[in-house]
Amino acid sequence: MAGSVLLAIAVFGIRRVVRFNILGLFLIAVCTALLGSASTLLAQPNTLYRRNGYLLLFANLVLLAWPLILWRLRGNVAAVPQSEG
Repeated sequence: MAGSVLLAIAVFGIRRVVRFNILGLFLIAVCTALLGSASTLLAQPNTLYRRNGYLLLFANLVLLAWPLILWRLRGNVAAVPQSEG
């Protein structure tokens, strides 16, 4: 089940993200690897490993949110008219 979810994420990412930017391929590869490692760590009974699994999920969230936040900030700056000298 987890393998099919990761495959669906990879296919969606390749179809939607990579067509805009080739670095999106790197983003999809890293996110897939982080999700696989996080799922393994979250299944462990030791709390240290589970915390590290949650940390990987948080890192994945930050990695995905970072380009979106920059895109929104740059879009707002471009909408502000520049004063002519």
